[in-house]
Amino acid sequence: MGLELQEPVINEQSFADAFTNEIGINGTVRFLKNICGLWLIQESKRFWLDEGQDVAYAKMASLASEAEPFRSLINPDDPRFIEAGCMPEKIQAFCRETGQPVPESKGEIIRCIYESLALRYNQVWHSLMQYVDEAPTTLHIVGGGCQDNLLNQFAANAIGVRVAACPVEATGLGNIMVQMLADGAIADVTEGRTIVLNSSLVQTFEPADQVVWAEAKLQFSMICK
Repeated sequence: MGLELQEPVINEQSFADAFTNEIGINGTVRFLKNICGLWLIQESKRFWLDEGQDVAYAKMASLASEAEPFRSLINPDDPRFIEAGCMPEKIQAFCRETGQPVPESKGEIIRCIYESLALRYNQVWHSLMQYVDEAPTTLHIVGGGCQDNLLNQFAANAIGVRVAACPVEATGLGNIMVQMLADGAIADVTEGRTIVLNSSLVQTFEPADQVVWAEAKLQFSMICK
């Protein structure tokens, strides 16, 4: 998660917060912090597939939507989750170690992942906002993960801002846009981004259930300090 800035942010606070500065287009800076993300979902799916249970992503989201909210939470950036393998068992171990109900069903495990990711997004978002004078009103989610409507809605709920999801093929479209810019087919980055936006189906998600998510943030803060 990050911002496009004109200058890098290099100070003791950004170092302590583990933000990084990456070079963007036309000398801009991508000031960002990496979050574990849907790796947790992918690895859980692979674990169940190895056990002979091929659960489609749409089915995973459906199971999560039916599970009890905020029953168990994890820190998605805990080092144990970086390595591949046995992801559901690692999630269960984390919950057991932190004195929480241990998720047993697929729906409980997946919902735990989704809610924990959204709450982690909220933490990083508010940490990021201390580096800008005016906070954005929209979080843009791009790439394959933007197709996960349940997580998009949870992100909007957790952060309290609108989420705009698109485009799915962000990397490919960005590459094409830069080639068009180099070839003189478009005048500037703004024109290119307008073309990409007008060529994409944007789905937006507005914050909801703010009271229960506020309570969940307190619960999460005890787990993910």
